[in-house]
Amino acid sequence: MPQRIARQPRDIADCVNAYLQEGDLDGITSMFHPDCQIFFPPDQPAHRGIGGARKVFEEFIALKPRIESNVFSEVVNGDIALLQANWRVIAPDGTVMAEGQSTEVARRLENGGWGYLIDCPNGPPLHDADEVKSNGLWCISPGTVRGQKDQGQGDVSHRVGLCCPCPGMHRVMASVG
Repeated sequence: MPQRIARQPRDIADCVNAYLQEGDLDGITSMFHPDCQIFFPPDQPAHRGIGGARKVFEEFIALKPRIESNVFSEVVNGDIALLQANWRVIAPDGTVMAEGQSTEVARRLENGGWGYLIDCPNGPPLHDADEVKSNGLWCISPGTVRGQKDQGQGDVSHRVGLCCPCPGMHRVMASVG
């Protein structure tokens, strides 16, 4: 299989998607910096390094979903870049499996391309994962989140957890024990 190189930070997700379609786990992990941190699921500690990236994608790859990423902000400073994107994961039958808004930090790799250094598919983590789990934090996010009750003023509250559907950053609403 050909090696893909993300020539621009915004190209990383397209390379990951191509490798995902080919079922190439080594290709996917090549799009991550060796010192990467992946904050997914959001209520768990970060997955670190190439081994962590491998763990995040190893079960997901069998599904062969398609990832669509629309980068709406890209700030590059030398060998570091900050990205924000709206994304969707689409099953082979066309069903939208997940969608959200990500924040990533990319870094230039040894091959001259770009790779994810910090990957936050659901936006930056709210708190450390142990605090989220022990305190049962809830968040309130702007807009509509499918299947959640509107709490007034267009905001939607839900428990922060494995399948937190927030489109972007979390705001703490309450802490329940």
